Amino acid sequence: MAIAFNMFAMTFFLIALSVTGHPEMAADVGVIQGALLAAFMAFSANARNLILASKTDIEIKEQFGFRVVLLLPLAVVVFFLSNTMVESTIVVTVMLILRRCAEWMAELHISEREKYGDMPYAFRFILFQFVSLTLLIASPLINGGQDFILALGIWAATPILQSMPFFIRMVKSSSLPSMRSFLPHLGSSWAIAISTYIFRVLIILMAGRVVGGMLISAYAIGGMLNAVYTYAIGPSQALKAKSSSNAVPDALRLTVIILLAVGFCVIISAFTLDWIDETKLFIQTIGFSFMGGGLMILAQHHRIHMLQILKISAFVPDVLSNVLLIATIPFIYFLLGVESLSALFFWSGILAYVFYALSPAITHWTDRNQDRENGYKLTRLHHHSRQAWLLFLMFIPVFFQLSGRIFNSPVMLFDAKGMLFDLPLPIAAIVCFVAIALLVNFDRVRLSVSVLFVVFTCMLLTSVIAFNLADVEQNVGKFILLMQYILPLFALVLGQSYVQPENSSYRFEAIFLYILAVVVPLQLLATLLQGHNILTPYLYVISIYQHLDYVPVIFVSGYLLALYSEFDEPSLRKVLLWLSPFMGVYVIYSDSLGAITLLFVGGTLAPFVLSKLNTSKLAIGFVFVSLLVAFIARPDSNLQGVTASIEQAGINNETEMDGRLKHWELYTKGITEDFPTFLFGHSQQPDQLEVRSAYNYYLGLIYNFGFMALIPLGSLIIFTVIKLYNKRKDPALSSSSLALAGLVLFFLLIENSFNVSLRQPYPGIIIFFIWGVLLSRLSEAGNGNLKLSKKMDVQ
Repeated sequence: MAIAFNMFAMTFFLIALSVTGHPEMAADVGVIQGALLAAFMAFSANARNLILASKTDIEIKEQFGFRVVLLLPLAVVVFFLSNTMVESTIVVTVMLILRRCAEWMAELHISEREKYGDMPYAFRFILFQFVSLTLLIASPLINGGQDFILALGIWAATPILQSMPFFIRMVKSSSLPSMRSFLPHLGSSWAIAISTYIFRVLIILMAGRVVGGMLISAYAIGGMLNAVYTYAIGPSQALKAKSSSNAVPDALRLTVIILLAVGFCVIISAFTLDWIDETKLFIQTIGFSFMGGGLMILAQHHRIHMLQILKISAFVPDVLSNVLLIATIPFIYFLLGVESLSALFFWSGILAYVFYALSPAITHWTDRNQDRENGYKLTRLHHHSRQAWLLFLMFIPVFFQLSGRIFNSPVMLFDAKGMLFDLPLPIAAIVCFVAIALLVNFDRVRLSVSVLFVVFTCMLLTSVIAFNLADVEQNVGKFILLMQYILPLFALVLGQSYVQPENSSYRFEAIFLYILAVVVPLQLLATLLQGHNILTPYLYVISIYQHLDYVPVIFVSGYLLALYSEFDEPSLRKVLLWLSPFMGVYVIYSDSLGAITLLFVGGTLAPFVLSKLNTSKLAIGFVFVSLLVAFIARPDSNLQGVTASIEQAGINNETEMDGRLKHWELYTKGITEDFPTFLFGHSQQPDQLEVRSAYNYYLGLIYNFGFMALIPLGSLIIFTVIKLYNKRKDPALSSSSLALAGLVLFFLLIENSFNVSLRQPYPGIIIFFIWGVLLSRLSEAGNGNLKLSKKMDVQ
């Protein structure tokens, strides 16, 4: 109860403001509290769990020294973040910041006292908090609210009234903190804190201050039991636990069932009873939040078990669940409207439960000791089969529209004209996240998750710096653009989780080959039947979006990966040779210079890389014959046909080199306006009627989010190049790994210097996936645990 009063008093105050008729002030307090959580929780480093789990006082001394150093800088940061978003007086903002500073330091003292069972201390602390909070809530009703600031100041100081002896003792005994001991936990708390702040900012932006403040209060009401369990009851329960079992206690399971039932009943009442619109939304949000809180409690039970019992960092699931939550908020809002915001806490609970309770990284921890000759092999086979089916669904070029239809437009170059409901989205955009939840291996993906988190954080930081309080539409648009850059990056995590199967038919290269063997001939047949002299996107049942812009290069890369990795497999060799002439005709009819060049270079290098195979010369012969047949079969009017088809579609497709140079010049001029713009980017995109694209992924990234956002991604590119250079003479490098490395470098250094495929859903997901696979192989090889051969089995 002491830790609950210390950590959630501001939430109680927020709820009281909302239910007593002060929603605008509740919105301001909600944003300030979000900033406080973002700053102070970011550096909390799971302190309470670590202190309770430690058998010595070293942990608390290091945490104390760490917090003392950061106290003033964090307070200044919070003041800056809050002052740009709220309309409350500076005095109120400062008092709330002082309250959080006191809570942050008192948390260490309370945790220490709990560890030693000091009950009198806890009772005194609860009494001080209850009295001061009651006075604060009642102050607007007393004397016309004139005593509000005085009550606020008293309440802000109460957490440290009993802590002066503790502070003196810590100052005398504390030393400089060792960052290594809790560095992984800092990343975990950073992910939660930043997501909490951005979550609240997005709610205020999209719903407005009044409705946004009401929604935040409703989230707090519904999620209060979960918060108390996460930060108060759960860690104490783990401390008292007599076994290391991860079983959910009966009382906790009953609590979750009650929360789900109560939440469901509240939602039903919101829809069946005659409420006014705002009250209905408030009650509906509380109901969904109760249900989300129930799922959160189950998820946090597993998380606390990881931290205290298994002593494993929760960094990976924390980042994945929180970044994915923030990334989906704008799309949920624009797809379903403001009422959909009522279910966001429930959606947050689903994500947390999936990544903490259902992830194989959690559920299979105990499977590591099972019999490798029996159950373990069956588990591995099941994993490979499930992985293969998920990758098949991710690679297949099927697109859907948010209006609820499969995309099957016969238009040569489809333009959604900015309409989100009409935008074709690949099913890979959904399957990728399902696959991550079902396949992620926490031990393997720390690098990719770290990059994802740092890129996300840098983009958020530059977006907040360029924040325009007066232009809500511009701010929301900036966040949507941020999500377009971030969502494909998740595939990097999936790539690092990829497990190479022993059975060649289950490998991702073979799966891509099966898809090409069906789609490419059908697309060429459809082109002939429709009488086009350029590749058609329309396959009658489905249409392939961006079939001339990005898909041909992706298809050719998939074919080359299969050629270099699976040519020695007799069954797959037949498919490769049969498909070869179709690929040649396909790239010519796509009129894609990148696809033609890639297929030609890949075919030319095949006999040298595949020199150990007697059939390699046959392979190169098929590639050259394919290109020759394609050139002969290509109509002379093909180029004119491209232009005519584009003009018929009503699209100004400026893709020639002179057009690209013009766009590069405009973006470069915008980037170099001044140093702050170069570092943090612009607050809005250039006029899309004049400049449709930067035609350079990196120029677009710097223009919109600044050079800061490029640093983590650029560092990963440099890291990849250095790793490859160090392995250049490694005899363990197989043809598969060489092809994979070459294609990754092609996409990173060439393709995305002329296009923006890394932020397009379908090509971006596939490129980041193969990059993740390459990083996984290089990482395993660097540790001496793996030879880069086609038949490796990293499981």
